[in-house]
Amino acid sequence: MNPFQSLAVVASVVALSSCIPPGPGYPPPVHGPPPIPGPPLPGGGLQAQRDQAYQQGWGFGRKDALQGRQANYLLYNNYYSAATKKDFAAGYMNAYRRFRR
Repeated sequence: MNPFQSLAVVASVVALSSCIPPGPGYPPPVHGPPPIPGPPLPGGGLQAQRDQAYQQGWGFGRKDALQGRQANYLLYNNYYSAATKKDFAAGYMNAYRRFRR
């Protein structure tokens, strides 16, 4: 048997093996439209952390403005992560500008 004939035999075996139904333990194929995703779970993911960072930044910015301190959100670096730093800073500065005397 030459190399091309053996390649043809292998290709036909692979093609035929894909016609065999899966054995037990495999779920049957689902026909119909794909499922519709539900609403996002509350409090999950990065968005919840970003919202919390903004609110904490707002609180510290308000406190510093009312106490007459200079704006410096970096003093509170243990209240945000690298992923939420921008949100904390935005909340801090928005509150600081709003409540500054």
